[in-house]
Amino acid sequence: MKIFGNDEAPKLVFSEQELSELEPEQVKLDAPHPLLWLDIETTGLDPREDQIFEVAMVKTDDDLNVLEELQIVLGDTLEWVTLGKVKPEVLKMHVDNGLLLEARASSVRSEEAKWKIIKFLTDDYSQSGSFWEPVKKYTLAGSSVHFDKSFVLAKWPGLASYFDYRIVDVSTLRELGKRWLPAYSLPEWDESEHRALSDIHRSIEILRFWRGELYG
Repeated sequence: MKIFGNDEAPKLVFSEQELSELEPEQVKLDAPHPLLWLDIETTGLDPREDQIFEVAMVKTDDDLNVLEELQIVLGDTLEWVTLGKVKPEVLKMHVDNGLLLEARASSVRSEEAKWKIIKFLTDDYSQSGSFWEPVKKYTLAGSSVHFDKSFVLAKWPGLASYFDYRIVDVSTLRELGKRWLPAYSLPEWDESEHRALSDIHRSIEILRFWRGELYG
């Protein structure tokens, strides 16, 4: 073992032989950020112009067991329906899946939704300004979750401090499977219901499959 650096910040460097002789509990790697599954339903595809109808988040452990869930339907998005800013096909989809009916019954507005999310994300917190300081960051997971992240940060930019820059995109595994394993018998998963929480559970199910196939 060698020590490099100055007296204030020494660094320990082990040889390969020394590392092989260490007991497993003696080698500690940085713990990965917890997985936070995210899915939203929106009035359209442009985070600068469109609004969020529904947001859901699910925390899972490293074995993809569900730990905690959050689902919020925003009532103030109905104003966009009244103003005729929602495309007919999107409106029909959310009528058929029951989301529009739930939005009519919801009294939750954007500001309240933001604080519900912050409370969900924060285990131990201290107040700083208008936001709570996060004690840990989450790695976002989901299907094409970059889309959901872009909407959440456009609507509630202060939530950025809770998210790690990495993401786990289940869609990537599905697309690579189609290209690199064309003869492989992939399961037929149910189609998306375009409801945030059920779509998250569908994405978790898909990742459980790929975990078993790739990492055994």
